Amino acid sequence: MIISTAIAGATLALALSFPAYADFTGKVVAIADGDTLTVLVKRVLINVHLTEIDAPEKEQAYGDRSKQSLSDLCFGKIAKLDNKGKDRYRRTLARVYCEGVDVNAEQIRRGMAWVFERYVTDRSLYQIQDEAKAARRGLWADKEPVRPWEWRRRPMSPLQLPNPVQHVAFVTVQTVTTKDNFFQNLKRPASPNNWLVAPADFVIKPDAIAPVFDVPISGLKQTFKAAILQSKEIATIAESENAMHLVATTRLMRFQDDIRVRFIPVAPDKSTVALYSASRVGYWDTGTNRRRVEDLIKLTESTLASAKK
Repeated sequence: MIISTAIAGATLALALSFPAYADFTGKVVAIADGDTLTVLVKRVLINVHLTEIDAPEKEQAYGDRSKQSLSDLCFGKIAKLDNKGKDRYRRTLARVYCEGVDVNAEQIRRGMAWVFERYVTDRSLYQIQDEAKAARRGLWADKEPVRPWEWRRRPMSPLQLPNPVQHVAFVTVQTVTTKDNFFQNLKRPASPNNWLVAPADFVIKPDAIAPVFDVPISGLKQTFKAAILQSKEIATIAESENAMHLVATTRLMRFQDDIRVRFIPVAPDKSTVALYSASRVGYWDTGTNRRRVEDLIKLTESTLASAKK
């Protein structure tokens, strides 16, 4: 009874901190593309999709420019978000304002995004788009710009994997030049809310043995970065030459979990990995961290296999 009351109280506190569809403010700490950013609110990372607009994909013309435009408008600034709910990827949908600028409308005005015809409710955005088109701003400088939703429906070959060098999870990843000593200093908690896969002779005894990949260490890191792009729940917050620090957001309670990765050479053309996932809160994780680590290993293996076909 006491445990149930404590859990109920914690859940209620979380709900009161982030009421459904409530407007909020936060610091913009990452930019994914021209219509998606991440804000830090009460030490929680929240992925936000700018509602009613659709920016060019990264592989499209103006994809990088659109991303840079959004970064110029918002990165490092306090954003006010008019919360519109969530999309199917569980991203928060919002009208975003940075330093008083309506960023959704501004991306349209600059020619860095389209009005998202399927979801638009603010019809005034069409007038802004017409003005950008007449002035040939941004993507409208092309003779035949392709709508992002049409581009996403194009037939794709199984070989068309993202280039892991050009497409990291966020443009604001902190690059660390000093040696990563996380695993040397790690003291694993006794609670069953963490999981480690690593080589058998690793500095910490692993829960499971990591596979050896038939690719040099640089290729393994690139493949892993390409693999995590397929997840909507994982963000990269720091990396060094052979290590990464990721944050995963749980689906149900939106808790933040840490993922640490060390890429380890085995031979000139072979490498392996130490992959550790741990919950920041709670004692028992119902196997979430184990499943996450196993899924990341499988995703890396399948991405590597597809690239070799």
